[in-house]
Amino acid sequence: MQLSNSHQCSPADDLLEGMAEIAAFYGIPPSKGYHLAANGHLPGVFKMGRKIFLSKSAAREGISKKARGEI
Repeated sequence: MQLSNSHQCSPADDLLEGMAEIAAFYGIPPSKGYHLAANGHLPGVFKMGRKIFLSKSAAREGISKKARGEI
């Protein structure tokens, strides 16, 4: 069975930019998001230059690993 390319996401579709979007994804206030990100406690968050991004797929994987007790 071959999958259609129309169901694949581009890398840009996987990214959220800015703490407002990231905090909304996690369901937390942006101020808490900055604190957690600064301490390495938000899976999938990374910086490029002065901008902060979230890889949704990396975040989901990190959350799953945490739930399974792997990290």
